[in-house]
Amino acid sequence: MSNLAMEELTKRENVNTLTGEIEYSSRKVVKLYKQKRCNEHYFSVFQTCTPLLRALTRQQRNVFDLFCISLGYNTNRIDLNSTIRREMADQLSISVGSLNNHLCALKKAGIIRAIGNNSFMVNPEIAFKGSLATALNLKEEFGKLG
Repeated sequence: MSNLAMEELTKRENVNTLTGEIEYSSRKVVKLYKQKRCNEHYFSVFQTCTPLLRALTRQQRNVFDLFCISLGYNTNRIDLNSTIRREMADQLSISVGSLNNHLCALKKAGIIRAIGNNSFMVNPEIAFKGSLATALNLKEEFGKLG
């Protein structure tokens, strides 16, 4: 956990006991709060699918990992326009063409499915980002895409 400092302006009313007047005062107060670190790169992979993932090449696994990190929460989807593809390829130190080849290999393995031209969905029986209840509901939707 890290500390988060926040400044607050506090106003105070006091009654002067001699005159009966209300006096106003203000001061800045710095408060420290504990801040929980949220791991936005969190996703879950089912243990039963590890043999399938082990069969992938190292680069295909790297693409899969980066793909899962970028998934939408409770949708298991990612939109890959040309800019995002270029950014992903740069992160992986590969060309956009190689990225597309790895995506095709992931599709053939049944790990991802295309939704239109630029959207993809990860098989929720393999990996998901979100609640388990939603992942179970997404299984049916993923099956309809095939």
